[in-house]
Amino acid sequence: MRLNKGGRSEVDQNNEILEELRRITKLLSLIATKNQEQKEQIKVLSGIGFQPKEIAGMLDVTPNAIRVTLSRIRKENKGPKVKETKERKSSGETKVRQ
Repeated sequence: MRLNKGGRSEVDQNNEILEELRRITKLLSLIATKNQEQKEQIKVLSGIGFQPKEIAGMLDVTPNAIRVTLSRIRKENKGPKVKETKERKSSGETKVRQ
């Protein structure tokens, strides 16, 4: 294992750099979603790739609250189910009923 002048290994230095980058990323993410409603913040932060536990820590809520919100967002994005049935007209057209 190679040590630098400060007596720390390169691995330790790299881990410290990665941790600092994580903190900066979280801070920038919070700044970017500052004036949005919590639901929108959760959607954006999740879209960036943060896990529910990480988002919960940033927004000071429970991870379960984040998972529930994400589940509701997914359901909303699916929209109402449309029942499609085909009816044949004498002209051969297909009609979709909602």
